[in-house]
Amino acid sequence: MLDQRLFFLDEQTFNAFEESLLAPVKDNPALRKLLASPSPWE
Repeated sequence: MLDQRLFFLDEQTFNAFEESLLAPVKDNPALRKLLASPSPWE
């Protein structure tokens, strides 16, 4: 998908895609730890 600027979806597929984008993010302790650690350049 990154190499495409346009893609076509029917209404049902688009609605499912949009729902996945709007859904709350699931808790991810590993990602939370990564984002809380200082960057190497800090």
